[in-house]
Amino acid sequence: MKTKTFLFGFAIVSVLLAFSVAPVAAVKPVLDLPKAPYLVAKNMAAGWVESEDLGVGHFTYPNRGADLQFTATNLSKVPAEYALISYREPATDNDFLTTSHTVLKIKMSDANGNLTLKTGTGSFLNHLICNTYASDAPGDYQDITGAKVWLVPTSDLTLNGDGTAAFTAWNPDSYLFESDLITQGCPVSEE
Repeated sequence: MKTKTFLFGFAIVSVLLAFSVAPVAAVKPVLDLPKAPYLVAKNMAAGWVESEDLGVGHFTYPNRGADLQFTATNLSKVPAEYALISYREPATDNDFLTTSHTVLKIKMSDANGNLTLKTGTGSFLNHLICNTYASDAPGDYQDITGAKVWLVPTSDLTLNGDGTAAFTAWNPDSYLFESDLITQGCPVSEE
């Protein structure tokens, strides 16, 4: 009799435990790249230190579909039009204002400082500009080929009407910069 009572009690406890566990929210997969870069604001006064509280953006594949989604938060609370661009590294500082960058998508942020845009995965990856960095290149990247993607207010750009844009102003405190290069689709650097 004790064995039956124990088994019955064990079954009841097991059922109760099964229903008491909180359901886990489904996690959306991050962009399927060798590295999963994100975009982030950089605090100029602190020496270009990443500062997510000044703005951050992530790439996801919602519902594992073909659309690539980019979501930015903590942008300015004043709604503004932003361009997600693939940044072409200028050859020299003198080229900065004349260099054409590819515009991947344009969208208006909301009054809460949020922005969400969707683009076709193939369309996004096929329009990235691959920059090649030599072993003696200044900055963060050496011996690599990859694409820089930035989020920039269109007020700092001249939109050329052909899917490209050039900078007309430089206000980096309002930009989201790459955390790392996107290397998918770019040729492998020769060492």
